[in-house]
Order: sequence, then C-alpha cells, then structure tokens
Amino acid sequence: MSSPHQRSRLEIVLILGALTAFAPLSIDMYLPALALLTQHQGVGAASALLGVLQFGIGAGAALGVGALENGTAMPMGLVIGLCGLGSCLARRLLVRPPS
Repeated sequence: MSSPHQRSRLEIVLILGALTAFAPLSIDMYLPALALLTQHQGVGAASALLGVLQFGIGAGAALGVGALENGTAMPMGLVIGLCGLGSCLARRLLVRPPS
C-alpha cells in the first residue's frame, strides 16, 4: 500500500501533466476552426487571428515572468498589468467603432 505522501505526489504530477497538455491541445483545436469561425460567426479573418495572437502573447508573458522571477509576486503582477494595457491599446488601435 502506498503512503499518503506518495499518493499526493502522484496526484500533483498528474494534475501538472494535464495542465501542461491543455495549451497545445487548445491551440491544435483552435487553428483548424479559424476558417469556420470566419464563415459562421460573421467575423473577419483579422478578428479570428487576434485570438491566435493571444496564445503567442501568453507564451511571451510566461517567458517574461520567468526572466523577472525574484521570489515575489511582483513580476507576475507587472506582466499581467502590461498585457492588460497592451490589450486595451491593441483594441483601441485595431477595432473600428460601430457605424
């Protein structure tokens, strides 16, 4: 019989493995659906590609947090704030107001 400590370690490994697989699976499901998204939802190709851009920005943000890591939560807050500011700026520059 395994000890509770070994069991909890196995659960953590399984959860982290599932979370690690989530991003590649989601982008692999999203990319083939881009053509359908533009046809059935009535959005342009640029709008659909902005969704893919979010994955790239997230990957870059993760690298930024890793590079700035100093044992506190400050780098994560900084990256979240910068990404939020960047998304507001991108929306302001890229989205046309309704006519």
